[in-house]
Amino acid sequence: MDQYDWIFWLDADTLITNLTIPVEAVLPARGSAPDLILTEDSTGVNAGVWLIRGSNCRWCRSFLMRWWSMESFIRRGPRDTKSGDNDALKHMLATMDSSERTSHIGIAPQCAFNSYLWRGSLRNLVRYALNPRRMLTGLWRPGDFVMHAAGIQNKMAVLHRFAEAQSQQVQQLQKEGKLGGRKGA
Repeated sequence: MDQYDWIFWLDADTLITNLTIPVEAVLPARGSAPDLILTEDSTGVNAGVWLIRGSNCRWCRSFLMRWWSMESFIRRGPRDTKSGDNDALKHMLATMDSSERTSHIGIAPQCAFNSYLWRGSLRNLVRYALNPRRMLTGLWRPGDFVMHAAGIQNKMAVLHRFAEAQSQQVQQLQKEGKLGGRKGA
């Protein structure tokens, strides 16, 4: 962990969808807080995509060790409604001293690096009715940095479709000389 300035965690159901946005665009200035950058959706923070400072950050290492050792939040069976890492993270933040939270935790706009696909469901319609602005600002749109297929049933098909579109974007960016490779190759 110490050999990296930052570590960018992406769940397996995410895809970088805009290769022209550098990760540095969502990082704080060098040497400034926070040490952990999260996003919030309509239910609170989300553990699917986040950034944590690496090099020589004792707090970061301690935070990860505490978070990942919270075994009571692990799903034990298919009917278990716990959200595992998500619920553990929410619990940690809710019980964390406010000065620690203020000093180390940053909340970025959801669309900065954790945009969701719309999933038509009764639960999402209720969330939209209660807080339409929060729901709309977190929905994936073309040009967003990261798409997160959180809560989507057919994740593999969705991710495959987006990956194919991504492949076309990569080829176009390479032709334009905006992304590695040779121009016109």
